[in-house]
Amino acid sequence: MASYKGIFILLLAFSSHLKGEESALNVLFPWQTPGIDGQIIAFAKDDLKKVRRGLSKALFNNPQNLDVFAKKQNLNLTLNAKRRSSKFITGELKEPLSEKVMIQPLFCYIKNQYLIGLSLLSRKGAMLLGAHYKAIDTKEWQKAIKEDRVAKILLETIEDSRQKAFLMAQTSRKKENALKISLDLAHNNPRQTIGSKKCLNQLLLTSLAAKFQVKETQSYHDHLFLKRVLKEPLASKRATSILLLDWHPPKDLTWPRKLKASYRYSETVFGTRVFDELKEEFTLLKKEDRSLEMSLPPSLLARLEKEENHLRLNERPKAIKIDRAWVYLDRGRAWGLKMKDRLIYQNNEATIKGHIVGFFGAKLALEREDGSRVSEGAIMYMRTGREFIKKGLVFDFDPTAFPAAWPPEKTP
Repeated sequence: MASYKGIFILLLAFSSHLKGEESALNVLFPWQTPGIDGQIIAFAKDDLKKVRRGLSKALFNNPQNLDVFAKKQNLNLTLNAKRRSSKFITGELKEPLSEKVMIQPLFCYIKNQYLIGLSLLSRKGAMLLGAHYKAIDTKEWQKAIKEDRVAKILLETIEDSRQKAFLMAQTSRKKENALKISLDLAHNNPRQTIGSKKCLNQLLLTSLAAKFQVKETQSYHDHLFLKRVLKEPLASKRATSILLLDWHPPKDLTWPRKLKASYRYSETVFGTRVFDELKEEFTLLKKEDRSLEMSLPPSLLARLEKEENHLRLNERPKAIKIDRAWVYLDRGRAWGLKMKDRLIYQNNEATIKGHIVGFFGAKLALEREDGSRVSEGAIMYMRTGREFIKKGLVFDFDPTAFPAAWPPEKTP
C-alpha cells in the first residue's frame, strides 16, 4: 500500500511540474563549438572563458551562475546537474527586451574561416529574436596566436555581435501568421578541412529570421537542461515546418562565396513533404567589418511566403470538401486548431455548428480555391445546419461558453 502511495505522490509532483510556468530568467549558455578541432579548443580554453565572463558583465546586472541561483531558490540538483549548471550564467539584462531571453555564443569553422558571434532566443519556445556573426580568416587567427591577441580579437568580435544582435531583437515584428520554421541537416560530416555545416545552417537561420518566425535548434540540449533545472514544463513551441538541408563544399573560396545546397521542405504535423527536393545556390557575403550575411534564393523565399500566406492568423478556416456530415477545412493544427474546438458559421439565413474531430495531410491531395494544395488541414463534424453547408464557407470559433450554465440560456 505504501508503494502505491509513493507512486501517487510522484504523479502529483509530476503534474504540478507540468502546470508550472517558465521563470522570468535571462540565461547565458556555454559556448557551442561545432567543427572546431579539439586542439584549438584546448589552446583557446582560457581565452574563451575570459571572453564569456566579459560577455556576462556586458549583458547582465549582477550576473551569477545557475547553480548559485538554484541554491537560492531551494532547487535540489544532482552532482552532475550542479557541475553542468555552473557553466550557465543568469541575470537581469542591462538592455531589457520585450521578453526574457537565452544567449547562445557560437565559435565554429567553415572552410578557412572561424565564425564567432551569438544569438538571442526567446525563453518561450527558443524562437530566434536576433543574431549576428563575424568571420576571422585562419591566417589572421594564426597571427593572433603568435602575438597573443586571441582574447582581444574574441572580445572585440563578440561585443560587436552582441550590439547588433540586440538591435535586431529590438526591431518589432508583429506575429501575423502561425508559420514557424526550423532547420536541420540531411548529412553532417564535420571534417577539419571543411568545417561544420551547422555554421551554414545558423547563418541561413539568421537571414530567415529577418522575414519569418524561426526556431533555433542549435541550443536544444542546453535549453532542455535549463528547463529540467528550473522545474519548468518541458513542452515548447513546436515548429510548423522544417527545412532539411545538405550543403555541398564550395570549390571557389573567393568572396562573395557561392554555396550550393539541396533541401526538402516538410510540414511537421504529419511529417509529409510540401515540395520535393530542390537545389539552390546561396551567396555568402563577407563585409568590410567581417560580418557575414547569407542571401536567400528568390525561389525559396517565394515558396516560404506562399506557405506563410496560408497560415495567416487574421484569416479563418474555409470549407474545401464536404463528405456528408464531415467538412474538410483548409487550416489545421499548424494554424492553431485543436481536437474538440467548436466552430460556427452564421448569417441571417443559416447557422452551422460543429467541432473538430480529426486532421488530414497532403495525401488527400485537396486544393484551395486558388489551386494550391493543402498540406495539412482539419476535419469538422457538423452537429447542426447540415442543409446549409457548401464549399467556400468560412468558420470562426464558437463564442458559446462550455459547459453551458444551468438553466440554459439561448445562444446563437
